[in-house]
Amino acid sequence: MTAASSTALPTDEELEEKLNWSPSPPEIPELAELARQLTAVGRKTAALKVTDIAVESATGQHDPGLRVQALLARARVQKEQGEHAAAVRSLLEAQSFNLDAGDAQQEMLIVSALGVAYGKLGIRNEAIAAHETALALAAQCAPDLVCECHGNLGLTLANCERFDEAVEHLKQALAVAQRGTDLTHTLRARINLNAVRASAAELRLKRGETDAAHAELREILGECEAVLADCRAAKVHELIPPVIQHIGIVHKCLGDTDIARARFAYVTAMARQHGWLRLEFDALLHLGVMQSDAGDLDAAEESLTRALGYFESAHYKTSALEAHLELARVHEKKGEFERAYAQMKNHHRIRFEMSGHEERMLMQVRAWREESYGRHREARQARQEAAARLDPSAVVAVRQRSYVRHARYDPLTGLANRRHGDSYFAQQFKLHGATNRVLAIGMVDIDGLEAINDRYSNFVGDMVLRQMGVLLRAACRDSDLAIRFGGDEFLLVFPNTTAGQAQAICERLCTRIDRHDWRQPIPGHAVSVTVVVADSRGTHSPLDLLRAADGMLYEAKAARRSRVA
Repeated sequence: MTAASSTALPTDEELEEKLNWSPSPPEIPELAELARQLTAVGRKTAALKVTDIAVESATGQHDPGLRVQALLARARVQKEQGEHAAAVRSLLEAQSFNLDAGDAQQEMLIVSALGVAYGKLGIRNEAIAAHETALALAAQCAPDLVCECHGNLGLTLANCERFDEAVEHLKQALAVAQRGTDLTHTLRARINLNAVRASAAELRLKRGETDAAHAELREILGECEAVLADCRAAKVHELIPPVIQHIGIVHKCLGDTDIARARFAYVTAMARQHGWLRLEFDALLHLGVMQSDAGDLDAAEESLTRALGYFESAHYKTSALEAHLELARVHEKKGEFERAYAQMKNHHRIRFEMSGHEERMLMQVRAWREESYGRHREARQARQEAAARLDPSAVVAVRQRSYVRHARYDPLTGLANRRHGDSYFAQQFKLHGATNRVLAIGMVDIDGLEAINDRYSNFVGDMVLRQMGVLLRAACRDSDLAIRFGGDEFLLVFPNTTAGQAQAICERLCTRIDRHDWRQPIPGHAVSVTVVVADSRGTHSPLDLLRAADGMLYEAKAARRSRVA
């Protein structure tokens, strides 16, 4: 079955018979393809039922690879339904079972999909970390997906207003797309790059960097016009409205209000014709801002109120934030200060809700991850017990391994705990000494964590530790191990690495920490770290190496350094 038209697909009654009464039910890959086709024609409820059957069937077959396929198929359907939290649960379960399947390309697809879902749920730092991991995996095992991974990471960084990094990744996406043969991919990459460049220039404009912003906007305008011409020549009609909207935004920023109004009117008409509600109300939001700037306050209030109503009903919180802010400005200009105050209260309420929602979702994701790995452990144990029924001692060994693994990780950060870390470090030191190789370590100390706990509460301090755990995992290579060493201290173990090489890794870690958005746990407060590196040359035991690093850390803290020593 390969056709995607509704006439080639079974009816609901035929599907029920095929799934429940057929003497030879479909194989997992066939069910996954059927779910994809049903989703493509809008039969999402039927598609979800198919994937549930696939997951159930894969569970009964005790094959990790098949279970990963089935869970990925279900996550795709859940994503199309807008059930992003459910998609995350399916993807985390797929990731846990892929540990046994060992499929690097599937891992890349899982992590990339997790990045998209985390972004939809507002878990921005997890989304960035997932997209960075997906990009690294794609470079190794799926070069045809590198462009998409660069694009996903760039857009996620842009949503966090990390525009310089975003532009670099989107330029990489464009360069990869231009080496291929798919013109649509190249056009999308150009459109995304122009959109983020325009957002960055608009932010510079708000900061008062008028000349530089105008020069950048004129350059972006020329590129947008060129992309529009190429879209029309290639007859890629679905890309034309967003390009024209970007052109309208650039003209608005340059003060060309008449041209901008005409562009937004065209976009609105096209969006209504095709039922693209998000695009229609985005254009209406920009129109309301222009009306406000022009002094047409009644029209601005009407436009912004309509846009706000849609954004709130569709749960687009970031756009609702902007609409509340612009409405507050309109009411202030009209002298309606109580209404302006009410809009600002709503603006700050939503911002506070978004901050709390991100932390709650982080905790929920951690619980789901533990649940998924619990299911994976149970399934692995069931397989091993089934294979070892004739050898009772093997069953005991399986259970013992399960308990050992459960005791290896720190529940707060997800990093290796001190017991496991000490054992691993000692083994690596002995191995490297026996093979005349160099082992490096890095000690990381969070500056002022006690002050953060005292000022903001231990709950906020835990949020900092959790986010630090994400950053440390992202900075480590596959061969490295990050360990929760103490309250605010972490140990990084770098096999087959000199102190100089470890210092380069830790410098990148510090840059990542400096650029990290710490506003969610502690608004207005940056988090810094002190890092020292040392290697095994000239030391005789793991304790010698730790003492050397600890002494350097003490000196660095005393000197109030917050970089790598």
